[in-house]
Amino acid sequence: MRQNNEQPLKDLIQGFLKDNKLGKQLKEANLISDWEKIAGPLISRHTRKMYVNQGKLYLYMDSAPLKQELHYQRSQLLSLVNEYFGDAYVDEVIVR
Repeated sequence: MRQNNEQPLKDLIQGFLKDNKLGKQLKEANLISDWEKIAGPLISRHTRKMYVNQGKLYLYMDSAPLKQELHYQRSQLLSLVNEYFGDAYVDEVIVR
């Protein structure tokens, strides 16, 4: 008699990502590719560099007034990012 070893593809992919510790890199790639959907076209257009390190999202902007405005709205931006991922992906937003 044969054993049934079928598993949903979603579970296999998540297991692979977890075993190879690729989940964080995949989330960061999704954040970068979907940044315009998350933050809007204006912020996306002026974002020159972004990355996540130890739970902190670093944003490098090319507009000083927008950088100052985002500095004041860090908590809203943090909420948008975490809401997009459905969990507490980043703990802090640092605008530079």
